[in-house]
Order: sequence, then structure tokens, then C-alpha cells
Amino acid sequence: MASQDNEAIRSETPTLRARLSNEELNNSKRSSNNSSLRRTRSSSISSLFGPSHVLPSFDVHALYKIKTTRSSKKLDHFFGEFAPHDICIKEIRKEGLKAILESKSPLCYFLYHLLQEYSSENLFFFIELEQYESFSYASLGQQLATAQHIFNTYLTRNSYFEVNLDDKVRRTVTQALEKKDAKNCFDSAKRAVYSLLESSYVRFQNTNTFQEMVDDCGKIIVISIF
Repeated sequence: MASQDNEAIRSETPTLRARLSNEELNNSKRSSNNSSLRRTRSSSISSLFGPSHVLPSFDVHALYKIKTTRSSKKLDHFFGEFAPHDICIKEIRKEGLKAILESKSPLCYFLYHLLQEYSSENLFFFIELEQYESFSYASLGQQLATAQHIFNTYLTRNSYFEVNLDDKVRRTVTQALEKKDAKNCFDSAKRAVYSLLESSYVRFQNTNTFQEMVDDCGKIIVISIF
């Protein structure tokens, strides 16, 4: 029985799926000039709140993700099947990091920038946590094993993809894992790495790579079904 759980962990963990996604991201940048996809447009998250309501940027990102997910489902329902869609450049200019993190092709350009900054592990870690949170686990043991693997990959000192987070955040994650709090163990780490990505995105906007993204993806057809 234990061997079956281990096999499930190796074959289904978000870590392995994230690494495959990273390879697809690298390949996507080279092929973006040849792609012509119909895309859906997400309206601003600010429409959900009053003018005086202010949320931390990370919380706004979480709500924006919910809104774009709903939009994708509406688009699929409209066509009766899965329809290719992406976040357009206009939306990225308006919404910033939270929009580009929900995109496909534009995200490749951001990853390329992070590779040049030697900080790509921040994006890998964030994607890993997104998948970790959405994955359906067979048991708590499987989820804890996956969480430990993520911790060893990104938060262990001198690991290959070590993320530059402070010791307080690392201790918080360690304590949560010791308490077997698999659901919330990475909350503080995810907020911290999101802040690092925000700083990188500000620099990304002033690079040639950002302009290449605008030129290559700026003519994407956008479908709005709100």
C-alpha cells in the first residue's frame, strides 16, 4: 500500500507538472509569433468593490484569478468545448502582475526576463504553490509528502531552486509542516514570493523583452463575454 502512495506522489505531484509547464513556457516564447488564438478579456477586479475598498495586492490577485477562471468557464460553455484563450496586452497593462500570472504566452516573456535576472525560481515556486493548492490529494499523507518535497526544493538552504525568503518565513512553513497543517503551510511564503515577483515585474516593464511581448502578442483577438 505504501509503495502505491509513493508512486502516486511521484506521478501526480504539482512539482513534476510544474516542471513540464516550465518547459512549455520556454517553448512557447519561440513559437508565439506563429500563433493566432482567440482570447477572452477579463474586466478589472475593481468592479467587485466600492471605490474606497483597498485590499493588499496579493489578495487582489487571488480574486482576479477567480474572476478570470469564471470567464474561461463562460467562454468554454459558449462554444460548447474548450476554447483557446489568453489575457490580452491591454489587460496586462491595466492589471499588471496578477494579469500576467494568469496569462499563457505573455507569461513566457516574463519568465525570460526572470531568467535574465537569475530569479526564475520565484516564478517556479509561485506556480508550484498554485498547483499545490488546486490539486486533489488521495490522502493527507500524500499532501504532506508533496509539501515537504516543495519545501526541500525551494526553501532548503543551498537547494538548486532556493528562493530568497527571510528566515521568519522559512520557520513559519517549517512549524506548519510539523503541525501537519498541509492546507495553509505555504501561505506566508506565497505572499512573500509574490512581493518579489511584483518587484521583478516593475523592472520587466522597462525592458526590451516587455516591448517584444507587446509587439508579438498585441494583436491577439480578444473575446469578452461578461
